[in-house]
Amino acid sequence: MKNYTRENYGKDKNAWLTNRGIGGTSASAIVGLSPYKTKLDIYCAITNPNDEKQEATGDRVDYGRTLEPLIRNNIKANFSHKYKVKNPKGFEMYRRKDKPYLTATLDGTMTSLTDPKEKWIIEIKTHDMGDSEDRAKWENKEIPTNYLIQCLHYLNVLNDYQGVLFVAKLRYMNFEANEPYKETIMYLKIERKDYEQQLADLETAITNFWEHNVLPHIPPTVSGLSLMEEENNEQ
Repeated sequence: MKNYTRENYGKDKNAWLTNRGIGGTSASAIVGLSPYKTKLDIYCAITNPNDEKQEATGDRVDYGRTLEPLIRNNIKANFSHKYKVKNPKGFEMYRRKDKPYLTATLDGTMTSLTDPKEKWIIEIKTHDMGDSEDRAKWENKEIPTNYLIQCLHYLNVLNDYQGVLFVAKLRYMNFEANEPYKETIMYLKIERKDYEQQLADLETAITNFWEHNVLPHIPPTVSGLSLMEEENNEQ
């Protein structure tokens, strides 16, 4: 049985921003694994109604938004013979019934044409390769931890999906050899059954953040440890 609802704000971007609660990118910050924000940043954004709700901006963000429809077409070309690939409609969001602050905004979904119970969340990323270490991690299929946390959060919201199809558009340039950009698309499957404990730990950390920080309006400490690590130290 589904434990979530689907909300569609049509073209009303401000309404979507105001109601999105704790989404995938916020989840990684709350557990101390985001390179961009801290759990204190998330707390301030949620608890201060005078703060303007904003989306991420910048050249890389624009690049990702431009490429996203093209990557979706690539996914359809590769999987439409086995799956029904569905694009998001407008500003669409999923919300947990029992914990309505847990939300997910997806890049798409896939449902098997032969087994309707086989359903996958689609998560699309664009990434500029950094140094050789960064490149080696991707080649070994080690996606950045904040991306993985985002995918696990979505699985916590949508309980009847078996996993996430993670699709990354990778580009890099060999500056030393003065080579032009090279690009490739990588497909990775993140299956729920392989992350059961991590899923439980993530939900616990976010629930504690909501109940112990957001609701009583108590700012979280920034200790340099993630909430998961702090909780383990306290036990």
